[in-house]
Amino acid sequence: MSDIDLNEASARFAAAIVSDIYNSFVKKATRSLNATQPVITGNLKKYAITTTETFGTIRTIVCELPSRLLDIYQPAQFKVGEHNVDEQTFHKDIEANKRAVIRGHAGAGKSIFLKKYFLKRLKDRESIPIFFELRNLNHNYSTLFKHLYDHVHNIFPWIEVEIFRSLLRAGKIELYLDALDEVSHTIRSSVNTNVTQLIAEFPKAKIILTTRYGDKYATPASVTEYHIQPFSLNQATSLIYALDFHEESKIRFCEALKSGLYEQNSGLLSNPLLCSIMLLTYRRFATIPDRLHLYYQQAYEVLFSRHDASKESGFRRDLLSGLDVAEMQAVLNHLAAVTYASEKFEFTETELTETLVGAINSVGVSSKPSEIRDDLIEAVSMIHPDGLHFKFVHRSFQEFFCANYISKSKSKIARLCIDAVKMRQDTDSVIPMAVALNPDRFEEAWLTPTLSEDLSRFESMMENKKFYAIVRETLPNIEVRGNYLLLSVGKDARSRNFDIYMSVLDAKSDFESIDYSRLKIISNYENLSAYFRACITHTATPKEFKDQIQSGSIYIDTEDRNLAGLADLAVWEIAAVKIIATLRLWKAYLDKKTRQREASPLEAFERATLANMRRVEGDLGGRPRHVEGDGDPQDARK
Repeated sequence: MSDIDLNEASARFAAAIVSDIYNSFVKKATRSLNATQPVITGNLKKYAITTTETFGTIRTIVCELPSRLLDIYQPAQFKVGEHNVDEQTFHKDIEANKRAVIRGHAGAGKSIFLKKYFLKRLKDRESIPIFFELRNLNHNYSTLFKHLYDHVHNIFPWIEVEIFRSLLRAGKIELYLDALDEVSHTIRSSVNTNVTQLIAEFPKAKIILTTRYGDKYATPASVTEYHIQPFSLNQATSLIYALDFHEESKIRFCEALKSGLYEQNSGLLSNPLLCSIMLLTYRRFATIPDRLHLYYQQAYEVLFSRHDASKESGFRRDLLSGLDVAEMQAVLNHLAAVTYASEKFEFTETELTETLVGAINSVGVSSKPSEIRDDLIEAVSMIHPDGLHFKFVHRSFQEFFCANYISKSKSKIARLCIDAVKMRQDTDSVIPMAVALNPDRFEEAWLTPTLSEDLSRFESMMENKKFYAIVRETLPNIEVRGNYLLLSVGKDARSRNFDIYMSVLDAKSDFESIDYSRLKIISNYENLSAYFRACITHTATPKEFKDQIQSGSIYIDTEDRNLAGLADLAVWEIAAVKIIATLRLWKAYLDKKTRQREASPLEAFERATLANMRRVEGDLGGRPRHVEGDGDPQDARK
């Protein structure tokens, strides 16, 4: 869109809605305002211009320069229940229902779709669309409504709080809430509640929320949940051809997709982000890695070298920092670990500089923070400016580099990192990638010591007959569906440990897992009332038991009549015995692996050689060779 077209479109947007908003809401406000209709018109026009410029262009992992969103956008496909829904149907449905939750995996195109729809609503000129990135709640969170109001008031100073409420009630403000999964786990429960309250309080307001799977947000029954679908072969090739990239490489890659490459790697190629990355890596390697972390590693190496290869004349531009590919990755590992562990998905220039200073000290290079920052933005394309903030080109890269940091760090620091990130394992990939990158380090640093501590603690609880506490801490979540109660247990930091044990160790054939299905509520609520009354006398006071029901912590299997007939304490005890037996089996398995590692002649030789090198270097007065992760352990907790 040219500057003239944008100016005219923005003027039409402002003119279309200013009269109604001014006469129906602003003039009726009880508070005295100095906002005239021409002032509001100018404010609305400026907003339309700014947001169109902001959301109308996007940066992709493939293109060195920003691309027009409409040039590369591929229409989304959704699933609602068992029904397939295209984008046009979504537009009709959302006009009728006013609210939606859009779920999808990392890189599936949720935010791109939401920005595209935002631009459509600007063009429709019916109300004021507001795009709000929910990660902004991580800074001094109070309530969602207050953050939204502050955001709107900063853009439109004439919108006081009562006008804001009135506009929402009338549906004259639309809210597009992006990436609930980026909200810190410490406030996630409150934010989830606030979202539901917002939906209930303003039924006429159009509210669309995006999030990854596993975020634990319980979509209200009045809200339609749309599941964004993987790319088809046609969508994948259409995206590739639309990207501003080497034409011959695009043609070869698309021909390979049509010749079987897509079918062989549909799990990766059906994801827009991963499909774009594969275009980069395929040009250089002509193969597709079968492990996700290798996929990101290849992408990083291609991006690092691209600032050389993009010059057909053979011109080589050195990085300002002078870092090589390994040193720059070590810096990125540190940056990702520090920011991700503190759930920072965007950071100010000061925060970025301070973290880079820590990375420089940890890695042992002499580059300036400003040089590394400029290289990461302009040459390597791993960090992108976003207004007054900076962020990774995609959060999945932040997860990859954080996993890399864990896999290369000393055990003490690795354990601190894993403890800091484990609350996000339901939505993110740090722990699975860390395990894949270096399974021995993960076991030595976190899995073995943590499991041993939990087993010791559970055995002590068992002696004190705290069966319920053991079960509550380990049982997986269940849901409430219709008239049937499938009540879930709460998940705190400790109970996340068992989730990781299950995902990392449950695939082993050396032991049996617990049959959790025998402990889940699968009965109609009315049939459980007698059991609930019995539980009150054994496990809690009536008030405490009511709290337990609300948080979800009562389990019984009514299919097994013998089990259902047991006293509730016996039910808890049976489950606790199974849990501890499984932990003992896991510990025995890990202890056996540890003994095998320690008995390996090669590893014993490597450990002895490394220790000897450090001792010699110390005797000679030299600085011991750096091992990534030797920095201050507090880095991982910042």
